[in-house]
Amino acid sequence: MQVDVSFEFAKVYNIDTIDVVMGQKFSFQADGDGQWFSNNDEVISLKVTGKEAQVSADTIGSTTILIMDEVFAILKTLTVNVVAEIVQQAVTLGATLGTPVLK
Repeated sequence: MQVDVSFEFAKVYNIDTIDVVMGQKFSFQADGDGQWFSNNDEVISLKVTGKEAQVSADTIGSTTILIMDEVFAILKTLTVNVVAEIVQQAVTLGATLGTPVLK
């Protein structure tokens, strides 16, 4: 099963794990039918309508969402990590080179 995630500014295809900043709202779209299950913790709010789930990242932490078939076999496992911020990798370290000194 493929599950995509949509933000206001981006769509990412076929995810298993997502890191998202607290307070963000996004949605998952599945390419097949199944029952969505989360452990109802405080990390996210999940509202499912058919093949789509509207999600809100409420509290810092990690949660697992399962999509299961009619006999409760797991079709897809999604991990959502809610973080305070996502730090971008440095493009440059700000170092400069001077004249080489022989030692």
